[in-house]
Amino acid sequence: MITVTVASTDINLTRLDTVKAELGIVDRASDDKLKKLISQASGIVASYCNRVFALETVTETFRVRCGTHGLTTGRYPVREITSIAENDTELSDDDFEADLEAGIIERLRSGCVVRWPQGKVAVVYSAGYNLPTDVPEPLERATIELVKQFYSSGDRDPLVRSETVEGAGSTDYFAPFTGGFTPEVEALLEPFRKLSNA
Repeated sequence: MITVTVASTDINLTRLDTVKAELGIVDRASDDKLKKLISQASGIVASYCNRVFALETVTETFRVRCGTHGLTTGRYPVREITSIAENDTELSDDDFEADLEAGIIERLRSGCVVRWPQGKVAVVYSAGYNLPTDVPEPLERATIELVKQFYSSGDRDPLVRSETVEGAGSTDYFAPFTGGFTPEVEALLEPFRKLSNA
């Protein structure tokens, strides 16, 4: 269970000026529309990846079963671990080590990795990216591509590859993907996806 203690004020994965530069827009007439599209695209990307990308401080409670080795945090990359309490007893820095990028916390005893004891472990940590400043380039690129598709398509489906009107007509779509993205966008996001049961 994750409880957010310090929430992010910005969840957008790219900036307005970046998107405007990509689209070659120099005036401010489309700013409100683009801001809305950036928020929508950022939310779609986060939902597809099953992740919260914005830097936040959280308390995550683990119900540890007997024999558990590493604990995997629900948010990553972890920026800082503030505290870990094992069955309401605070651990010192010598009692654990963490792979911050992957969000895996190992229990140590006398410098050796051991199993976590059965019971409750509460971890207070901050994780995520300071958006939109240090967002990974592929995430930002995917978000920009989505905004560009939404902006340029208007009412048209951005997944339509081609249309033929002669006689009965036909419509050729990009192959369907889980997130409904073009292949290019899906390829950019794939390394950032977290399986729902992970």
